[in-house]
Amino acid sequence: MSILIIEIPPSKVLIDETLFPDKHKEEFVYEHLRHYCSKFYPIPTIEIAIYNNSVFVTAGHLYLKIARELGCPKIRAVIDKKSPTNSIVKLLNSPDITQLDWQSLIQDDDEPICYIWLVFFFIHALSKKEKFAFEDKILGFFSKINLPDWADASKKRIKNMKYINLDSGIEFQAYLPIEDERWYARSRAILMDFHFKYVPIISFQGRKFDPTYK
Repeated sequence: MSILIIEIPPSKVLIDETLFPDKHKEEFVYEHLRHYCSKFYPIPTIEIAIYNNSVFVTAGHLYLKIARELGCPKIRAVIDKKSPTNSIVKLLNSPDITQLDWQSLIQDDDEPICYIWLVFFFIHALSKKEKFAFEDKILGFFSKINLPDWADASKKRIKNMKYINLDSGIEFQAYLPIEDERWYARSRAILMDFHFKYVPIISFQGRKFDPTYK
């Protein structure tokens, strides 16, 4: 059986951590993750299983909670193939469920260069000096990442930059080559340098920033 991915109303998925614990919630700052997810739609895909004729989230609990709070009409979910076959068929036949084609989704998401939201939260509000350092070091880095020769050179590299949360956070969109992973490691080094030399980063994209992570 191929991967089964659907769009389902968040209210139709239950959370029961006694049955299916959230193994990753300590990796995030919930309020920061919620803000990050509010910047785009659809939010990240969750995983679900059907147990005793009910649908439960098995991975992505925080995304499900956020989808409910943000009023998202649907959330994408991968169905655990170990769920009873008759229960899967019944769910797929529900009028409020849309089954998606996995291969088509991969092709649709395979945009080599696009605008990506980047969201940072810091240990305290940034001073003018710290803002200058951020804009020089981090915005400067993301605005100068090499693009393929065929990329649209007219695109603004950084847009919608704004200080948030009483200046203790920053959000912006960067025009980035998604398929070129070479800049990921360099960005990590830039962020770590800013974290230690200027202001500690609490979270990036809602995930707790761990400067010891390799």
